[in-house]
Amino acid sequence: MWKSKKGIITVLIVVVSLVLLHFLFNHLSLSATDSVGYHLFYITKHFKKIKRWDYVLFPMPKSNIKEIQKETRTFKTRILVKQVACLPGDRLTVKGRKFYCNGRYLCTAKIKALDGEKIKHFKFNGVIPKGYFFAYGKDKNSYDSRYYGLVPIKDITAVAEPIL
Repeated sequence: MWKSKKGIITVLIVVVSLVLLHFLFNHLSLSATDSVGYHLFYITKHFKKIKRWDYVLFPMPKSNIKEIQKETRTFKTRILVKQVACLPGDRLTVKGRKFYCNGRYLCTAKIKALDGEKIKHFKFNGVIPKGYFFAYGKDKNSYDSRYYGLVPIKDITAVAEPIL
C-alpha cells in the first residue's frame, strides 16, 4: 500500500511540475533592461484591443536598425517590451527632441547613443495613422519610437502585465 501511495504522490508532483513549467514558459517574460521599469511580465497572447499605457511585445522594427544595433548587440532576442503611448487618431508632436501625445509630454530623444555616437531621432508631427502606435519606454536610455518611428499594431505579439 505504501508503494502505491508513494507512486501516486510522485505522479502528482510530476504532473503539477509540468503544468507549472508550461505556465512559466508560456506566460512569463523577462526584460533584461530598465527600459520600461519592470523586469518580469505576465504575457497574454490572446488580446482584442490595445489601450494607452498597455505593455506590449513586438519584434524590433527594421527601420533605422543600424542606429540602434550597437546598443542592442548584447541582447539575444529582438523582441521588445514597450508601453503604448500614442494610439491611432492621437496627435503626436515633436518639438526639437521632445515628444508629445495630444499635448502631453512623453519623453526627450537623446543626441548621442551610449557609445557616444550621434543618433538620429524620429521626426513626425501629425495624427497617428490607423494601424500604428508610438512605443515608449520610461528610461531615458530606452530605444523606442523616438528612434525607430511608429510601430504597426499588427506586429504586436502579446500584451504584458508587469509583475516585478
